[in-house]
Amino acid sequence: MSCWTTATLGNAIELAYGKSLPKGDRVEGGKVPVYGSNGITGWHSEALTEDATIIVGRKGSAGAVQFVDQPCFPIDTTYFVRARAGFEFDTKFLYYLLLRLDLARLRTATGVPGLTREDAYREVISFPDIEEQHRIVDLLTRAEGIVRLRREAAAKAAELVPAIFIDMFGDPAKNPKRWPTSPLGELATLTSGGTPSKSRPDYWEGDLPWVSPKDMKRDLINDAIDHVHPKVLDETTLKLIPAGTVLIVVRGMILVHTVPVALTATPLVINQDMKALQLKSELSSTYLLWLLKVSQPRLLELVSTAAHGTKKLETKDLVALKIPLPPMALQRQFLERVQAIESILVQQANAIEKAQATFNALLAQAFSPPTSSALTQE
Repeated sequence: MSCWTTATLGNAIELAYGKSLPKGDRVEGGKVPVYGSNGITGWHSEALTEDATIIVGRKGSAGAVQFVDQPCFPIDTTYFVRARAGFEFDTKFLYYLLLRLDLARLRTATGVPGLTREDAYREVISFPDIEEQHRIVDLLTRAEGIVRLRREAAAKAAELVPAIFIDMFGDPAKNPKRWPTSPLGELATLTSGGTPSKSRPDYWEGDLPWVSPKDMKRDLINDAIDHVHPKVLDETTLKLIPAGTVLIVVRGMILVHTVPVALTATPLVINQDMKALQLKSELSSTYLLWLLKVSQPRLLELVSTAAHGTKKLETKDLVALKIPLPPMALQRQFLERVQAIESILVQQANAIEKAQATFNALLAQAFSPPTSSALTQE
């Protein structure tokens, strides 16, 4: 049985500071990845690390752990990991160890989330000899690889829907199949949202989903982070949005890169940064949802910036948007294909969940050494 050593994190490794590297100082076309707390933020010609390393978020996504299998340049919002003299680590093992340690729980809650080295260094870790580290890495890498393959398969399945849309209907901006068109304002009723008064706690003690842009991360919205009491429908200007309605974000900094759209799966209410598009006729909500998704460049061109810097998609521009109108029979055929792909995505999601649970269980088991065999290094 392998003998495990126990030490404080600060005695075993150094969390070295990344260095500032403004975008203007980076070499365009360089092959060295520049890493921030959330991953690659650009490229450069020189590396700060010599080999594979581990990046730990210092600010922003503080405590987030990333394994990098090549020389890289960690910027000053990160730490990168170096083993102390007298300690031998497989770099990938150390990555899994820090992943299990969950340094994100130590981040400060005030201002910009941050992780201080002093807090991290007090953590106690246990680890085996290098041969046992290699064995653990082999096992966990296999399990993690299954999770990655499941996610890649789900991503490829999700890419099928926009591809099918273009194949069936063509690019909406060019309308190559010469479908008749109509302004969106003639096809849908636009409903605005709002925020119930925060001075009325009773308004926020219900189970009616109150959707805001932060909830718009899925194609189908069946719940929200925040909820309100149904009484807001009688006592405020909020309107109940029925299931099957297309939602679109029309205000906020999120509009810099994308214009989020989604379809409601349950009745709900929305905040003032969004619009609900309730269709009148001639249009399937699923068809409109994916038309708007594949029309992102077109929508982003309509986004303007107000004097105070707020990004906004004006209602007048939205209602004037020309919508191609293919036959309803073709729209229904598209819906059937989307439903088939959604069924696959549900299966993939279940497979990902099981694979992730297996990896998490193996990770916990790998770092539960027999205490009777542990040595201690102060």
